[in-house]
Amino acid sequence: TTSDRSRELDPLWSHDGEWIYFASDRAGPASTWRIPAAGGEAEPVGPRGFIPRWASPDGRWLYGQIFNGGPPPVVRVALDGSGATDELIEPGREVAGPVTIRASGIYAVERLSRDRLDHAIRRWPLEGGQGRLVASLPASRPAPFDVSPNGERILWERDMGRGYDLMLIEAAY
Repeated sequence: TTSDRSRELDPLWSHDGEWIYFASDRAGPASTWRIPAAGGEAEPVGPRGFIPRWASPDGRWLYGQIFNGGPPPVVRVALDGSGATDELIEPGREVAGPVTIRASGIYAVERLSRDRLDHAIRRWPLEGGQGRLVASLPASRPAPFDVSPNGERILWERDMGRGYDLMLIEAAY
């Protein structure tokens, strides 16, 4: 599919299987590119520093984060060629760790206190707006997590000090 001398990372299929999205440094700092799944030329998608995480089922949006120093905002990028970008988490909220994006919303770890290790997972609507608390995490560093297809449970990687365990958390809505 790609044979460029650059690094290609974070591959992601479009929901219809027609496109493959990926991060690449082929034109400088990492940004998102897409290539037809059947083969062809890669083309850039979205702003510099944008890393894809999820493609909307209707093929209109690509969701991800922009990594340009500082806390990476969660955005959606229009795939209609306009280059339109919307920031989706309300101002003042700082994503403190991994992000998971599903049809049920955008899930992100948020630090609850600057002086403690208390964190929570919030869910924001895909179109942006107010986030809702869905789970409180015991004192720990932010770690990877995933959300069940129905959005009711969260599988979280917790640092137990002696190693990592997986924890299942019921989402509170």
